[in-house]
Parts: sequence; C-alpha cells; structure tokens
Amino acid sequence: MSTWKRLQALNGGEAIWYMDPQLDTRDEVWFYHQGGALRVWSEGRLHKADPKVFKGLAPVERRHTLYRLSTLLLVDVEVRGTHRRGPAHVPVR
Repeated sequence: MSTWKRLQALNGGEAIWYMDPQLDTRDEVWFYHQGGALRVWSEGRLHKADPKVFKGLAPVERRHTLYRLSTLLLVDVEVRGTHRRGPAHVPVR
C-alpha cells in the first residue's frame, strides 16, 4: 500500500492527487499529479508529460483504447501520420 509521502517523494517533491495509484509495484508506480496529469515513476526515473508533444501533430488516423475495469485503468493510443519511432523492420499497417 502506498503512502502519500512516498508518492510525493517519487513525484520530485511536487504535490500529488490523493488517491491510490493505478499501478504500484517494486519497479514502477503510476500516480496522478495534483493537476490530474498521470505521472509514471519507473526504475528510479520520473516520467512527466512533455508539454511540447501535442504541437504540430498530424491528424489522428486510428485510435486504440485499452482498459481494465477492475482498476479503472484506461490507456488511449492515437496513431498519427506515417512518422513512427522504433525499429525500421517493423511494418506500418
């Protein structure tokens, strides 16, 4: 079970949203910043949303939604344009 002080420490000392994290394992914790943004702490590193990511993106071509109702976990993936990251040998469909 998570403690609020531990989650705040994982968030770099910034305020958190006081609710149980969506995922809490030894190596990874998913929790919410005070403003409601999802933060992921993984293998000793805090991952924050990059505010520049959504500027100038291509239109959404496809959307995939993954969810787990038992934990209220929702992952929404948008596919935009033909530019992608990853190995060159993976085909784009």
